Amino acid sequence: MNAGAGLSTSSESRAAAAEAALAARQALGGSGPSLAVVFASPHHLEAAADVLDAVHEAASPAGVIGCVAEAVVGGAREIEDGPAVSVWWGCGRWCRRGAARWAGPSR
Repeated sequence: MNAGAGLSTSSESRAAAAEAALAARQALGGSGPSLAVVFASPHHLEAAADVLDAVHEAASPAGVIGCVAEAVVGGAREIEDGPAVSVWWGCGRWCRRGAARWAGPSR
């Protein structure tokens, strides 16, 4: 599994999610993720849909999981008192060329 992470402290929800998602994608070498893990500070709670939309626009991950958290970690930083969005991308060896594929049982 390859991984990339990005963090933004922007107070504008969509911009913060886009910035974090694009940084995570760059750290992943530009590959499309099969999983996005998103953490947002309570500052972004009312705009959760905007956060998710921005993550999908950045890379269209096959799956997304996330939460609003009191503390948001990204890279070597932990943000406790201000706005923050952290995005972690995960990409298995099957998506190195930028295209995630279904790796589970047949649908």
